[in-house]
Amino acid sequence: MVDLINKLLIGTPLNEVSAKLEFEIKPIIGNYVKSHEALYQAFYNAFNEFSYKNHMHMAGRTKLLDYQEFDNVPKIKDILNKFDDDNMVKKIQADDNNINVYIGHENNFDDDVSVIKTKCVVNGEEGTIAIVGPKRMDYEKVVSLLDFIKRNIER
Repeated sequence: MVDLINKLLIGTPLNEVSAKLEFEIKPIIGNYVKSHEALYQAFYNAFNEFSYKNHMHMAGRTKLLDYQEFDNVPKIKDILNKFDDDNMVKKIQADDNNINVYIGHENNFDDDVSVIKTKCVVNGEEGTIAIVGPKRMDYEKVVSLLDFIKRNIER
């Protein structure tokens, strides 16, 4: 289903995704999936939430639990609570269009993580794409991934 939706949405401007989902993709999904309404609604809600101004989307926060440096319950609770604090999240916002890497105390978020971030512009609106993870992450791989995401979002 994801492959089908990807193929149908490629090249669609972000501000047109909701309409395309509603009027073109929903009928197609209905032909393939018996309980298509729930599946369709999940995709529709995700795209709608993403397209709202001043909206923030976070994914994978609990993946931090997979790393041994975050097996300390009070520490991981502190980091996860920072994601819910709007003032702390604003500290992650990017200052320029370059991809910047901030390790530990350099990131103004938490000394035990690294933040890799960049500013992106979609349809004239600025936003930040950031990856927060352990200091021992594969920086070359993460920077390449962030660059790929940015280039594809800014089309």
